[in-house]
Amino acid sequence: MVGVVVVGVVFRVVYVLVVLDDVPSGLDSIAYQLLGGSIRAGTGYVVPTSMFTGEYTPTAAFPPLYPAYQALWQSVFDAGPTSVRMAGTVPAAATIALTAILGRRAVGPRVGLAAAAIVAVHPGLIAADGSAMSESLTVPLVLAAQLLALCLADSGRGRLALAVALGPVLGLAILTRQDLVLFGGILVVWLMVAMPGPWRAKATVGAIVAVGTALVVTPWVVRNAGAVDVVAVSTLSPASALAGANCPSSYHGPGLGSWDYACVAAVRPSAISEAEAAERGLTERDLTDDYRSAAVAHVRENLDRLPLVVAARQARAWSIWDPRDLARRDSDESRRYG
Repeated sequence: MVGVVVVGVVFRVVYVLVVLDDVPSGLDSIAYQLLGGSIRAGTGYVVPTSMFTGEYTPTAAFPPLYPAYQALWQSVFDAGPTSVRMAGTVPAAATIALTAILGRRAVGPRVGLAAAAIVAVHPGLIAADGSAMSESLTVPLVLAAQLLALCLADSGRGRLALAVALGPVLGLAILTRQDLVLFGGILVVWLMVAMPGPWRAKATVGAIVAVGTALVVTPWVVRNAGAVDVVAVSTLSPASALAGANCPSSYHGPGLGSWDYACVAAVRPSAISEAEAAERGLTERDLTDDYRSAAVAHVRENLDRLPLVVAARQARAWSIWDPRDLARRDSDESRRYG
């Protein structure tokens, strides 16, 4: 397994140094890099553009864990584009190792090693790990949660310790990507069904996992309620995802089932930046509400198109719908089209 991990890390280092040598960073990766720099500098979790004005504006646009990881990485190494992309090598090593362990636990050693080998050279995962975005940290956390859940389902002894560990891991995953709240809920439901024993014992395990998750996530949600007046893990990131995925260009034509930044910009008043919005008295809550309202309104007005859009979106997720277009879109976020 160690050899497979080393090979996977080497592939990612070569990818960053050679393939991404002259590829500019995407908007999200720049935001993560600047947020990490702000945390490292002690100016807090603020709108990246406000760092250049001196009037720091609190933000919750993105979940905090990956920027915090970037802050740690930049403190130890460097804050340049190549360095921050190299930050993905550590979670990549964890991803490969956890895949091997999970496969071995679920099926057997050969399957575990084969799965790890696939992960080590998988182009999509290599690109994600080199993009300086939260996905590189999300994958090993999800795998760790799955492994703990599998051990819980099979275990007779040590169940309490495993349940105590699973909650914080799920909490950290949610602080990396807010949509993993859904993953956590599904995993706990599966666990309570798959785990042997009386339902009272299962409910106890589920409660321990839920409390552990809440203990990790709640302080950040409370901070956001006070800082940006939104009770959520993140604000603009999921809201803009909804706005860009539910608009005319993502419901019709060549962009069917995709996401369009132009739709997001159309919702934001005068296409102003976050810092300018703060200056005009528009809070993240205002912008978040506008994005969500626009998305909900479009869905309600186009319910007849929704099944086709969902089908196209799933086909895009599996790269079987217009892969050239997918590659073009991916190239906007620290990836090379070729």
